[in-house]
This record gives sequence, C-alpha cells and structure tokens, in this order.
Amino acid sequence: MRILSSFRAMADPRVLFYFADPMCSWCWGFAPTVERIQQQFGDELLLVLVLAGLRPAEAVPLDASTRKDVLAHWDHVAAASGQPFARDAIRREGFVYDTEPACRAVVTARTLGRAEQDEGVGLRMLRATQQAFYAEGRDVTDGGVLADVAASIGLDRAEFVDAVSSVDAREATYRDFVQTRSFGVHAFPTLIAASADEALPIATGFASYDEVEAQLRAFLAGVPSAVAAGAPA
Repeated sequence: MRILSSFRAMADPRVLFYFADPMCSWCWGFAPTVERIQQQFGDELLLVLVLAGLRPAEAVPLDASTRKDVLAHWDHVAAASGQPFARDAIRREGFVYDTEPACRAVVTARTLGRAEQDEGVGLRMLRATQQAFYAEGRDVTDGGVLADVAASIGLDRAEFVDAVSSVDAREATYRDFVQTRSFGVHAFPTLIAASADEALPIATGFASYDEVEAQLRAFLAGVPSAVAAGAPA
C-alpha cells in the first residue's frame, strides 16, 4: 500500500508515529500510556509526534447542548482512563473549541526544540498543554495561556510568542494536518510503528498500555499482530 510505503520510507531505523491533538480528550486519556512507552521503548523506537488537527479553525462558540455532549464524553473518557478532567475552560461563555492554536503551540515548541537539538520538547509541550486544559481547566485557545505553558517547560516566553505567531508556524502546523490525512489517519490517538521493512498500526483510538505493549513487542520481534483498536478522538 502507498500509505504504508510512505511510513517505511520515513522510518530511520524504527519509528513510532504518534498522531494526537492536545485538545483531544482520548489523547489525554492515552497520555499515561505514551509516557510508559517512552520509558520502556525509548531505546528501541524513536517516537515522532504528528499533530492531528481535531477541530482546526472552529469559529462557532459552543452552545449549551453541544457543551453538555462534550462534557458527557469527557466523563466517559475519565471513567475509561482514570485521567482528571476540570471543566472551567469549556464552561466559559463564548468558548470556541478551536484546536489549531494549541496544535500550533506544540509544533512551535517542537521546532524550537529541534533548533536546540532537543527532540523531546514537542512531546513535553503536548503533555503540558493537555495538563493545562484538561486537569487545570485553563483555556488553551488563548495565546497568553499557551505562552505561559511554553515557559513552564523551559522555553523562552518571548521567543515562543514571536515564533508561534509566524507564518512559518502556521504553515508547519497545517503540514502536520495534511500529513495526518495523507496517511489515512482519522482516529486519535493513533500509533503506527514503521521500519525500513514494515509499517504496523499499533493502536487506533484509545487502548490500554498492556494492549499497546503487546503490539510493540510483536513489531520489534517481527511477529504479525492484530491492531489494538479503541475509542477514537
């Protein structure tokens, strides 16, 4: 398949592609699993974050009915994952569930980190943004909040503010969105492991660490295994 060939071409030598959005509730539920993956498989797999663009460029504020549906969905994610959920931001009058600014902030952090040869900054920014939105109830559609989050992980606040508002940052963010769609990824979180010889879906939607671990060990051993499929987005 062309999509799998694209993954193989990008794998050097073994890569785990992680498609996520900082304002995706299932991605927040999946965050502890990602941390364990980094701890257990960091020496064997390069974890590459691709920003998914769950709701980019949303412009309409949440109405009462939609807000109720979202909060009910969050309750479901909380029950399945054990992750904490604050509701302060989403209950704010006029809240627009636009995930592009948060995605762009993570892409910007990733770019600044690469300039300093620190490939982990993007993932740290993702986790800090998720923490701010879901656990602390902060509005991560707000540029000032995102700048504070960036500073909290050690980025220079002024440098971040300049970079995140640039045309380059916007273009880089949409390249991630296009990459996500071009690889046929529509459920978040998604994990796909790839090497020069194969590409294997590891998880499509939320899955437990045990499920993901079994898939990754099968991949590293060269043993075909069924994908762990769970709740998307």
